[in-house]
Amino acid sequence: MTDRVGIVPFGNAAESYHRMLPAFPGTLGQSGVLGESSDEPLRQVHFSHDLEDADWLVVAHLTAEVLPTTIPRSRRILVTGEPSPAVDIGARNANQFGILISPYNIPGYTGTWVPSHGGLPWFFGRQTESLRRLEDLEALPVPEKSPTISAVISTKVLHEGHRQRLRFVHRLQEAIGDRLHLYGRGIRDVNDKADAILPHAYHLSLENVCEPNYWSEKISDAFLGYSLPLYAGCTNIENWFDPDSFVTLHLDDIDGSVKHVQQILDSDLYSQCLPAIRRSRERVLHHETLFHLLARTIVANPSDDPRMATAETIHTKPERTVWQKVRKEFKRTYHRLTFRP
Repeated sequence: MTDRVGIVPFGNAAESYHRMLPAFPGTLGQSGVLGESSDEPLRQVHFSHDLEDADWLVVAHLTAEVLPTTIPRSRRILVTGEPSPAVDIGARNANQFGILISPYNIPGYTGTWVPSHGGLPWFFGRQTESLRRLEDLEALPVPEKSPTISAVISTKVLHEGHRQRLRFVHRLQEAIGDRLHLYGRGIRDVNDKADAILPHAYHLSLENVCEPNYWSEKISDAFLGYSLPLYAGCTNIENWFDPDSFVTLHLDDIDGSVKHVQQILDSDLYSQCLPAIRRSRERVLHHETLFHLLARTIVANPSDDPRMATAETIHTKPERTVWQKVRKEFKRTYHRLTFRP
């Protein structure tokens, strides 16, 4: 039996999500993106933006819209892809959903929590006017690599994770000079993040926070470009990727991490790790997209609860008060003006 999954539209990120499932609307089996998996139930989960005839309702992009639905709570899924400091959704909103896919549980949530990353889309291959297709990414060969490190840097300093990351990059640049190539708005602009990754053997993949289950395109983009991620972030990242395919950095010890990177540059670690990088790249493409995550969750949590006789209105995005908005902007401005590397 086919499970029909209605996903609330992704907004501006639609193309980035849809390229992960070329047959959208359709199934993983139709798209040929199941890798080596032959699990028939996963092949039968059908994804679309049709919310009327769906068996399941998925919200993976918080929206201010209200969503009337007769789909029972047991077949509603909320996906949060942001780290805990960036999310302000509470139990009142989350409890409208029977399943929560999130790196962290929400206090007061009473449904089924699936501890996981949020299946965020890749930036690699995303250009201003177009996207590299999935089939192009699959066919991409290993490029020529220089024994250098690249990093795409944001100047955000909203919370301690941002500030710690920038301190480390400044210290590393002082230590290794032109062996570190920095990219980013106002530094060295690139139209496609791929151009910042492909020429370099190593890529700094530094998440905004270090907490369990949360990882983002910062590491998956490095794998797509066949680079070895020098990684700080998800504390159990080995649950998803081959531990030989990345190097863990500890940014609470900046001096030790800088020394570790210097030792890596003086070694032949990249060529030793390339087979593992290939394996993790395969997982990015064919195992860890939002659609794979949803299919596994749905197959693992079957429900035959009937539709409700009367539609219930779902509110996914909590309204912020004027005071909350002012407080957030004040905090942002304060950290920007007071930050020192």
